[in-house]
Amino acid sequence: DYAGNRVDFQKLNQSLISQGEAKYSLLHFTAQFGNNEMLIYFLDNGVEISSDKDLMTPLHALCFALRLTKEDWLKTIAKFESKSPGIINQKDIYNLTPLHYAAHKENKIALKALVESGARK
Repeated sequence: DYAGNRVDFQKLNQSLISQGEAKYSLLHFTAQFGNNEMLIYFLDNGVEISSDKDLMTPLHALCFALRLTKEDWLKTIAKFESKSPGIINQKDIYNLTPLHYAAHKENKIALKALVESGARK
């Protein structure tokens, strides 16, 4: 709710996906900026997990966020997996998983959390 008005996040999500070439969703944008609390909120409120035009998921995008704690990572990975089983090992069109993205960004916290959560090496 915002000032008594219910926000239709799913409608907002579809609007974002339909604009632009990348087809980024609300979750992609939120993940890329590392807003863990909003990611959990959106997932809990029915925002659908989708891939962009390169099959990158919001979990891939989250690997660019360097400010999350290990606890944040574990909680968020568990939430993504509960909503979209197997997302932790989903490959984009370049055959890269979130683990690859975390390694590329040298995101050691993400790497540890992904491996601990079942990401395949």
